[in-house]
Amino acid sequence: MRHKGPWKKHVVGGLRITGLMIAGFLVFGLLLWGAAVAFSKLPGPKGPAWVALIVACGIAVHTAQRWAKALPGLLILAAFNSLVSAGTGHLINNPRVPFPREVALGAALLFLASSVLSAQFYDRRLGTVDRIALLAYVGFMVWGWLSKLLLTSLTLGVVVFVLAWVNHRFRRRPTTQ
Repeated sequence: MRHKGPWKKHVVGGLRITGLMIAGFLVFGLLLWGAAVAFSKLPGPKGPAWVALIVACGIAVHTAQRWAKALPGLLILAAFNSLVSAGTGHLINNPRVPFPREVALGAALLFLASSVLSAQFYDRRLGTVDRIALLAYVGFMVWGWLSKLLLTSLTLGVVVFVLAWVNHRFRRRPTTQ
C-alpha cells in the first residue's frame, strides 16, 4: 500500500528535530565545559572557557521557549535515575562510585518537585523572569555537579521555580480598584 501525503515534509521534519537535538546537546556540553574550566575543575584556558560559558548561557536564554517544554520530562528521568541509585547505592552509570542512598532519595524528591514546578513553563509565553529562573536552575544544576553539593543546588533550583510561579501568579492577577 502506498502512503499518501507529504513524505518529504516528514523526512525534513525528522532531520530538523534531530539537528536541533544535536545542537542542544552541543550547547549543553559547551556550558558544562565552560563552567568546569572557568571554575578550575578541569584544566584548560580560562578565557575561551568564559566565552563558551557566556555564549552557551546566551543561547540557552534565547531558546528557552523551546527547551523548557522538554524540561519536565528530563527531570522525571533524573528522578527515576536517582531512585535507581538509591536502590543500588551507587551511580547509575558507574557501579564503582558509591552514592549515599539518603542523598539519592532526596535528589529524587527534589527532581520530582522540579519537574512538577517546571511544567508551568510548558504552555505559556516565557517572560524575562521565567527565562532567568530557567537559566538559574541550569546554573544551580551545573554548580551542584561541580561542587558535589547536589541537594543544596537542587533545593535552590526548586526555590527559583517557586519564585517564578509566585511571580507569574501575581503578575497575571487583575488589580481591583
